[in-house]
Amino acid sequence: MYPLPLEGMTEADVAAELSVIAAQHDRLYVLYWGDAQQDPQRWVERWLDEHTFKATDEWVKDVRFVVYAVPAEPAAAMETAVSIPFGPSITLQGYTLGQTTLAPGDIAQVTLFWQTAVPLAARYKIFLHLVDETGNLVAQRDSEPGGNLKPTTIWPPGEVISDHHGLLLPADLPPGEYTLLLGLYDDAGVLHHVGVAASFTMKRRRELVEELAPLREGALEGHPWASWQGGDGEAPSTSTSTSGEHEHERKPGMRSRWNANKDLTWEPPVSYTHLRAHETVLDLVCRLLLEKKQ
Repeated sequence: MYPLPLEGMTEADVAAELSVIAAQHDRLYVLYWGDAQQDPQRWVERWLDEHTFKATDEWVKDVRFVVYAVPAEPAAAMETAVSIPFGPSITLQGYTLGQTTLAPGDIAQVTLFWQTAVPLAARYKIFLHLVDETGNLVAQRDSEPGGNLKPTTIWPPGEVISDHHGLLLPADLPPGEYTLLLGLYDDAGVLHHVGVAASFTMKRRRELVEELAPLREGALEGHPWASWQGGDGEAPSTSTSTSGEHEHERKPGMRSRWNANKDLTWEPPVSYTHLRAHETVLDLVCRLLLEKKQ
């Protein structure tokens, strides 16, 4: 038990003490109680969110119980650059994935590197979904960036935001290969699209046309793009609000100077009822393989 911060401690004192504690453990169990009075600047939580991976965060009456995974090595460097846009302003510049061979009860450790081009007026949440080989969801975690302490509304334009996330694996997770999916959504639960793209080969695409044919009936009904996609491919014009964010964003498939003479009439490959909302975007973001120890 380590009560922090102690009376008279400075932020540097707290950081030094937490460094010593973290070096001795691979997992930290933290009780936040009375911290609004004892630690109003949230030195403890800010340090932990910068140096460890928050996996669970829950309230039990007036006490908040949080579990953190301590990485074997600092996750400050970006290992995989991707530069994927989320809407008109936010870009996922890259990510770093910790250990990929895991056991039940382990915590998957992911660091995301974000950047915005303009100040953001809306707050967005990140979610991580772990799915098995059949696409079933087996674990998930939703939170604002930086363990809820780096909301998108305070991101300085042009600055890369380092964002740690921990995902607790179920204790009864069976052996197998798992995929980690990532997404971003706003307060209303609306996902940020990242465009229309796929890594399928042309051979596989032709196969999918036949495989998905039974699911195409009424494909536009209830589809999130049905309201703006007309037969001629026209869409609302783009305007910019005072916050710098687009009120009517360019959507995949809209007319541009490169496709002005093309027939842009389209139909979704399958009915929207056959897709989980998150997965329609997630497969376009990144696929990170997790293997579980036999």
